[in-house]
Amino acid sequence: MAPARPCHPRPAVRGLAVHAWRPARGASGWWEPSVNLLGCVFFGIAAVASYVTPETGSMLDLAWVNWGTAAGAACFLINALATLRSGRTTKSPRLRRVRAFEQALIHKVEH
Repeated sequence: MAPARPCHPRPAVRGLAVHAWRPARGASGWWEPSVNLLGCVFFGIAAVASYVTPETGSMLDLAWVNWGTAAGAACFLINALATLRSGRTTKSPRLRRVRAFEQALIHKVEH
């Protein structure tokens, strides 16, 4: 019988990027996922602040609802405008594969 090995996530740790929690800043659009996550956080804050208390029938904080919704929408708008400007998105690997296929096909037809 083989000796028991200790259980630890060593193979998973080897696969981690060098940057760990910091974004990898090499490619263009590296900041888009961070801004998108920030927009989600703002929408989450707005959702919590919009909770209606059963006793009084009023929201917890209407100002946080409005500011959180506006800030989340602004973050999403920034990402949408950046995607329109560059024509690429870092959030969809499927689109990258389609674009690479399209470029390869154009190159093959031209040559």
